[in-house]
Amino acid sequence: MSPSPSPKPRRDIPLGHTIPAHQTFGWCSYCPGHSPAEELAAWQTREPIDSTKPDPAATGAVGIDELAHALDNSTPYPIELDNDLCRFMAARLLEMVTVAKKPEHEVWQPQEQPAPAPEPLDPSVVFSDGA
Repeated sequence: MSPSPSPKPRRDIPLGHTIPAHQTFGWCSYCPGHSPAEELAAWQTREPIDSTKPDPAATGAVGIDELAHALDNSTPYPIELDNDLCRFMAARLLEMVTVAKKPEHEVWQPQEQPAPAPEPLDPSVVFSDGA
């Protein structure tokens, strides 16, 4: 079995700089204007990449707005939840799970709009004596 060819060197990353940082952030602590503490903070606050988690866009998963809509309309009693609260709960849930929707469910169907109220009558016509 022949050995695999070595990868070609990246010409866009300066020699001696940190390749993973450049690939992730576009800079590293060796770049002018950046410090080791800044790179460390960038790595610590970066969202971890979970390669086992499917890409939500590829799976047809719902986003924050759709999940917030479902949360708001899932209560068994008529209560209006605050939109900001629903969006917060949806964002936290989507950090833990991937959610797909059942398109046939009633929560995803267009809501019927109530019939417009009749125009109010002019009081001068209603209470006129006909003279």
